[in-house]
Amino acid sequence: MSTKFNHKKIHKETWVAPDGDTCNQIDHVLVNQNKSSMIQDVRTLRRPNCDSDHYLVKTVITQKLIRMQKNSNTQRKQWSRKNLQNKEKLNQYRQSLYNKLEIAEECQNINTEWQQIKDSVLNAAIEVIQDENKEPRKEWWDDECREALEEKNLARMKCTNRRRRMNQNHYMEKRKTANAICKRKKKKWINDKIKQIEEANRKNKTRKFYKNSAFFNKKQTQLIPLCKDNNGAIISEKILVLEKWKQYFNKILNSETQQAKNNYEVPLQGNDGEEIETPTYKEINNIISKLKGNKAPGPDNITAELIKSVGYILKLRIYNLILKIWKNEQIPEEWTEGIICPIFKKRRSKTV
Repeated sequence: MSTKFNHKKIHKETWVAPDGDTCNQIDHVLVNQNKSSMIQDVRTLRRPNCDSDHYLVKTVITQKLIRMQKNSNTQRKQWSRKNLQNKEKLNQYRQSLYNKLEIAEECQNINTEWQQIKDSVLNAAIEVIQDENKEPRKEWWDDECREALEEKNLARMKCTNRRRRMNQNHYMEKRKTANAICKRKKKKWINDKIKQIEEANRKNKTRKFYKNSAFFNKKQTQLIPLCKDNNGAIISEKILVLEKWKQYFNKILNSETQQAKNNYEVPLQGNDGEEIETPTYKEINNIISKLKGNKAPGPDNITAELIKSVGYILKLRIYNLILKIWKNEQIPEEWTEGIICPIFKKRRSKTV
């Protein structure tokens, strides 16, 4: 397809010989004959600098893409830690949540009441706390590197437009200078990063240590979408794999729950024959204050910080919801959902 379209000679050349004068077309685009109508254009781009003696080959393809099915699972939110530690932002969050809970009146239905509480917390957090902003990765890149790269690109364009030995030597000099600056900056940044990791380890700052160490260990293990059935045969279809996991966890969790019910009956009365009293607001408040921070949220995206940092009104609504649960002996349906992360065995990664 590279020779099919009409272009100038300079837009067909893909490689420059070491002498700087000889050019040739040695990079091509090959497709099947029944797919040739997809290719709309093929040409060489001389301006992009790839630090190579080859030019970038641009191909315009027209292809009808298959619409991918969106994942039904809601993406987990990462709330801004900076705003959660800001007193002014926390006061705004409390006031916003207070206003939303005042509008949402209490409901006798447990599921509706929990939905109102959850929506109020999430909406207030979205307005005030907001998501964690992922800053662009700069690391060792600065203005000095940018200026050196711009000078190198200008020298290359001059060398490409007028093939002279002087221009080529000037470009090679600028290229060498830019590479040396970037290499020095990157090496210094890595050394500083290692010192930070060592200091965090020495001061026993576990969270900071693992966060900085994650840069050098970017390999993310993905779950293998395969498993084995009871007969040892490998299952590859997604529906069958999910059904197998459902059967597995149903067998493990429900059998243990049923066995626990048979072996141990929860007493409805205390040791002295007295009925267990309903939980008090003080007990609920103490439990909320002891929630551990920096933990991943569940399917509702509500972290412990969003509950601990509020005032009396949210804790009172949660307390009244627990009293309804205690009285009706029923919990919200959303509380029965959970996130299960299967951990595969080392040598039998496909075995459930």
